[in-house]
Amino acid sequence: ALRDCLLHTAPAGEPRRVAVESESLGRDHFRRIAHDLLFLLRVPGVAADIVSDAGSYAIWLDVLGLLQGMDPQLRLVSAHVVFENRSWAIAVSVSTEFAPIADQIVAGLLPRLRGSI
Repeated sequence: ALRDCLLHTAPAGEPRRVAVESESLGRDHFRRIAHDLLFLLRVPGVAADIVSDAGSYAIWLDVLGLLQGMDPQLRLVSAHVVFENRSWAIAVSVSTEFAPIADQIVAGLLPRLRGSI
């Protein structure tokens, strides 16, 4: 659900990315999904299960990839910019909601990494 909420159908030749202009982000659907996911990841062992399952881990990496191109702003270079898109504010909000989720996933990875050293 998280990946579907974030996914933007990009025109041919453009990379897939999070659509900051999407209705899902504007209406806080993402925030609800993020809070539910964070709640689940805080249950002992759930984050470790996600990173140990190849399919779930692939989805996690795909979500990270989508977030990387979230706000492709191009600034106009001239004497005066008449209008500046405010999509950056949504990108900051998504990043803020996503940070604790990433922390929990990393916490799930740590036992595996310690065991392989």
